[in-house]
Parts: sequence; C-alpha cells; structure tokens
Amino acid sequence: ADHFNGKLLKPFLVKDELQIPERIEKKYFTTFLKQLVNRYEVEAEGFEIKKATIDPVAHLLLEKDWKGQLSLTLQFNYGGKFVLANNPNKSITEVVSTEKGFNFKSLKRKMAWEKSRGQMLEKLGLKPFGASYRIVNNAGISNQFDLIYFLRTHLSYLKQEGFELDQQLADHYVLNPVNIRSSLTARGYWFDLDMIVQTGDYNIEFYKFKKHILQNDPVYTLPDGTIFLIPQEWFARYHNLFYFAQDHKKGMMLNKSQYRALGGMGLMEIEALVANENQHIPLTLPDIPGVTLRPYQVYGIGWMRRHALNGFGCLLADDMGLGKTLQVIALLALFYENEKHHPLKRIASAENALNGRQMNLFEDNAEGAVHESGHGVSSSQSRKPVSLIVMPASIVFNWVNEIKRFTPWLSIYVHTGGGRKTSAIGFDHYHVVLTTYGTLRADIDLLETLNFGYVVLDESQAIKNPASKSAQSAFRLNALHRIALTGTPVENSLIDLWSQLNFLNPMMPGSQADFNQRFIKSSDAELANKDLLEMTEPFILRRTRKQVNAELPPLTEIVTYCTMADGQQILYESEKSKMRNHLMSAMEGSQSGNTAMMALRALMHLRQLAIHPRMIDPDSELESGKFEEVISMLTTILAGEGKVLLFSSFVKHLNLIKEWLDEQNIDYAMLTGSTGKREQEVGKFKKDKEKRIFLISLKAGGVGLNLTEASYVFLLDPWWNPAAELQAVARAYRMGQHEKVFVYRFVSKDSVEEKIIALQQQKLTLASDVITTDFTLRDMNTEEVLQLFS
Repeated sequence: ADHFNGKLLKPFLVKDELQIPERIEKKYFTTFLKQLVNRYEVEAEGFEIKKATIDPVAHLLLEKDWKGQLSLTLQFNYGGKFVLANNPNKSITEVVSTEKGFNFKSLKRKMAWEKSRGQMLEKLGLKPFGASYRIVNNAGISNQFDLIYFLRTHLSYLKQEGFELDQQLADHYVLNPVNIRSSLTARGYWFDLDMIVQTGDYNIEFYKFKKHILQNDPVYTLPDGTIFLIPQEWFARYHNLFYFAQDHKKGMMLNKSQYRALGGMGLMEIEALVANENQHIPLTLPDIPGVTLRPYQVYGIGWMRRHALNGFGCLLADDMGLGKTLQVIALLALFYENEKHHPLKRIASAENALNGRQMNLFEDNAEGAVHESGHGVSSSQSRKPVSLIVMPASIVFNWVNEIKRFTPWLSIYVHTGGGRKTSAIGFDHYHVVLTTYGTLRADIDLLETLNFGYVVLDESQAIKNPASKSAQSAFRLNALHRIALTGTPVENSLIDLWSQLNFLNPMMPGSQADFNQRFIKSSDAELANKDLLEMTEPFILRRTRKQVNAELPPLTEIVTYCTMADGQQILYESEKSKMRNHLMSAMEGSQSGNTAMMALRALMHLRQLAIHPRMIDPDSELESGKFEEVISMLTTILAGEGKVLLFSSFVKHLNLIKEWLDEQNIDYAMLTGSTGKREQEVGKFKKDKEKRIFLISLKAGGVGLNLTEASYVFLLDPWWNPAAELQAVARAYRMGQHEKVFVYRFVSKDSVEEKIIALQQQKLTLASDVITTDFTLRDMNTEEVLQLFS
C-alpha cells in the first residue's frame, strides 16, 4: 500500500500474538491503531470500526505563511472536522472509549474529489506548496498583493464551485468584485465627473483615490479599517485623469481637451468624441480657381474644422511643401463662406464671441451658431469675427500673395510697420488680419482686447519657449478657434510642445512644472511617452512626404517671398534711391553711353543687399529676412528626412549659409568654381547619408551633375536667365524617378529680385529649349531700366 511502513508489522512477524499492557492500551489505540485505520482498510476483531460518509466542503483560508507572505491554505471540512489538502490519511478517524473498550469512528475521505479541487486552483493559476497555494512569477517569486487581485477576480467563480473562504489576518481585505458608476456633465470648458466605486457593501467616491493613484500606492484603508486594494490596471488607466483633473465638490472636473482620459468608461459623450476622431466630415469645398485640393489636404481641412466645431485647438504639422497654408486658407474660406457675396460690414460683436473663449459643441452659439452645413449665420445675421494669423516677418507677403491668389474675396489687413492701427477701431472691416510675432509682442495690449474668429500661429515653434514674450503674448489672445502650423513642433525639448498645446487648448497640458515632472523627468519614460501620445494624438496631424507620396506631383515649384528685415529694408530703400538718382543724372548727362554698365553694377549691389546686408558689408550687424527664412526651412527639413540642394549666383551667399552650418555642427558638401576635387565632393553628397546639404554655385553646378538623391532644391536668388535655374532644378529632378522633388525660389519682397521675376515672365519663354543665352540690359529701354529702381 502507498506510504506503508513495513517496520510497523515487524513485531507480528516474530510472535503469534502481541499482548498490550493495560497501562498503554489507550495510547496503542489512539496512535498505532488509529494511524492504521486512517490509512488502510483494517479488519477489526475485539473492537468496532464504525464507518461513515459525509460530503466535504472545500475551504480556503487566507493567511500569512511563516515568511510573512500571503497564501491560501486548502483544507476540507467533513462535518466540522478539517483536514489539510496534503494530509495523506484516507480517513478521518476518531477513537471512542467505552465501558467495553475502544471503538473507532471513521469518515472516509473523497480523495479523488479533493484532488480535483486542487487541480481547479492550479488551472486558475495558483501553484501548490503543500496545502498552501500562491501566485508566483517565472522566477518563483510571489508578489505581495497578487493573491488579493486573484481572489477579487475569481472568488465568485470559486464560490459557485462550492469553495468557502475565511481570512485569518490582522487586516481584512475587500475581496468583492469592483464596479464604477459614472456620470458626466458638460460645463463650458469642463466636464464635471461623478464616479462612485462599488464593491460589496462599500460605496467610495472615486476622487478619494487620487493621492494613491498618483503615488502608485495600492493600499486604501476604509473608515472601518478594511483594506481596499486598488486594481492594478487603474494606475495606468487613470493616471492621466487624476493628474489633470481638478477636485470639484465631491467629484472632479476635467478640461474637455483631456477627454481621452475618460475613454473606456462607457460615457456616451466621450465615446462619441473618440469615435469621431478619424471620421471625415463631408465638406462642401470652397471654390478655389485653378486649384484641385489633394485628398490629404481635403482631410486636413475637415480635420481642422471638426476640431473647431468641437471647441478644440489643433496643430497641423505636415512636412514642408504639403500645403499647410493652402489648407488654412480653404478653412477660412469655409468659415466666411456666407460673406463671399455680401458687402463687408461690422463683424460679430464681443458678446457674440463669448469674451473670446474657445467655444465648443457643448455650448450654444458654437462657431457663431455654426450648422453642419458649414453656414455660420446667427439669428441676427451678424458677420463672423475677424481672424488673426501670426507669422515670422519674412513670410508676411507669402500669406498675402497666397490669399489673394486662392481667395481674392477675403479682405486682408496687414498689421505691421510704423503706420499700423493703434486702436481696435476698424479691425472688424476685414476677414483676416496678418501680423508678425514681433508686432504681436509690441501690440498685445491692443490685440488681446479683440475677439477673433480664428487665431493661427504659423511657424508656431516661435512660441516654443513658454517664458518668451512671443509665447506669453500668444497665450493672451482671445479666439473662438485656435490653430498652430509647424513642421517641427518639437525642436529642443518637450517643453516646446507644452507651450504650443497650452496656446491651442489652455489648461490642457497642465502647469509647466507638472508637465515637466510628468512627461520629461518621469522615472518611467515608456509609460510617460505612452500617456503623452494618448493625450496629444487627437490634436496633432502630421503627414510626411512619404505618407502622401502617391498624391504628390513629380515636381512641385513654390515661390517663397521673404520680407526684408526692418533695418535691411531701410538700407535697401536708401541705396536704391541714391542709385536711381545717379542713373537719371547719368542718362541726362555726358555718361549716357555707360548707362548699361552703371545700371548693371547698381543692380548687382541691390541684389546682394536684398539677400543680406553682409553681402555688401561683412561686418554689418543688420539681419536678413531671406536668410532667416532659408535657415528656418533648412531646420525644418533637417528635423525630418530628405536631402537639399542650395543654389546661389553668389558664392558669398553660400558662404553665409556655410558659416551657419559650421556653427551648428551640420555636415554638408560644397561646390563652387574654386572647388578642386569636384567628383569627390559630389560623391560625398551622393553616398554619405549624413551629408544632407549641398551648397552649389549656379554657374559651377548648373550642368553636368546628377543629384537625384535630393528631394528639395533651394534657389536662393533669382538669375536673369531662367534657363540657368531650370538647369539647376534638373540636377535633382529627372523624368521617371520615384522621388518627388520640391523646388523653392526665394525672392525678397519689394526688391529688385521681384523685378527680375517679372522680367523673366515678360521677356522670355520659360521653355529650356528656347532660352540659350543670358538676358542682358541691352534688351531694355531707358524706362524699363529705371523701373528696376522704382
């Protein structure tokens, strides 16, 4: 038999009978014989064994073992008599002393059934250690509270299977399943949230767990001393909710832009917002002559409009060249659609703008009572409030030009320069106001008194430093809707992103200190990044060139008009006036025969001045609008992918770019007339992935090169002969290649460079097979020469 000890029978093998002295009779029956009866089938003579059968009950005892670890002890209750699961005895035997001697009462254990109970626990994930059961990981280690979480999950099932449970602990745990009852109320910027945790007979206000969730402490002690162990999944699921929610009465309030923190809670309003994130609202696109919006642009317009209707600001972070400006212009055309065929009059009052707050779906008068059709006419037929677009000074004219080109019916006011408005009067006579970050800083006391329809920040990385005057001024602006545009939302640190998010959806990212602690200095970087993505993903739309490559034309050409810096503009106008007067005197006097040469020298001087004052005076401290724009665009490209060819007619111009690249420790290749090892320099650019910039003088590199590795071409200054420019473009673009090419022509606004562009269009056919020689001043009459200096 199993577990049989043969030594117990040894006395019987050497004697016919064994006499037991009376003095040890009781001990003999209660030890030796009882052990035999417990384990084996015994035939009794001279004493009686009364056998009984009772249905046992599986009983679990939650206690601490000798190591202080929580464990479940499995035992079986046979009519009040308990036996541990690992007890080898097949019966539970009781010795009864009577007048006639000793008898036995024996309860036969149901060993197969008992074994099935232990197997059931093992299938649920428990590991046996004798009669004790614990949860252990792959390393054999048992975590402190795993058993409590196990019981909370499986206790109902175990009870259904007939298990009983008792706790033999100093501190009792709540082991009942946990449910949350939630209700949500929309109020202005906020969601008011009431949540009650129900477990057993307990109802606990959810906000009371805030400190424990944020400190990762699962032990919450109830008023009666019972311990409620906070579910493990709550720490990840509700960390953002508690981090950003504010206490409100006996509940919490959460900024609406943090709605994702409420996902998965069965709240209809939140589920609708989440489901709406990737849905494209059908649009009646504005009529933009000569433009067919690409599918990704149509989606971008609808995406921005959906956020506006929901009361959220958003950041469009498409790659450079994908048409962020066009998408915003189309959005504004939709916003002012009802005013296209009406004379412009006073726009919506401050009252209709709700004091500049960013309205939403959950308030009346959202977007001036915007209907799903996109018509924004209020009951009083008042017009929409004026919109403000803020940008670097160098691209103001680009916006002017693009708005006039695409939507000429939108009225524009450029709020820059010394003659700009000094009061709020008259702003409402326009649809769109364009201004610069510098003017925003200077005029914020005026601009914050206005209530705009949209406020758009172009190149919004300009407010990346939240302590800067630009950022602080942007935060003070009042608008129904807010949009930021940038190809590089994060340049140095995640604080860059905090500043832009705080502009778009005030209070959304929390305080700067909290954001820094939560997402930048977090000890769990992986979780912090996951939470940050969860929070920001709905409000940032980024498409790279690769993602929309199939929708792009093989070659995209863009003229970028750069506004000269203030000091540069003043110097340029002064020099231009002097040269014009000098030329007029020469034409009228004895030097008329040298007019062409004098004009050429003067134009060369002005061309260089329009590029950068340092082209004329290397020690000049004046800034250049074009240089700043080129550097800004280069920075954007370098933050992503792609190689760039930079062509200039002037080696001095390339040297200015080279100087900046050296300061930034950015690798590059360079090809000019003085470059000795031409093939070696070209090879470096073509083969070295780190060399993403190639500086090339127009004459040295205009022909004979195949540089299809580049996806961007910068023509830094226009040349008289457009054929030379076409040859430069041809270095990167070849018919049949797979890489799409973007060509940017940089032109200084209100300079001779504009005149060159105009002359190219007036005098020449741009087909490269026709243009074979340089255009010269001999082809111009006196009036046309003077016009260059007008």
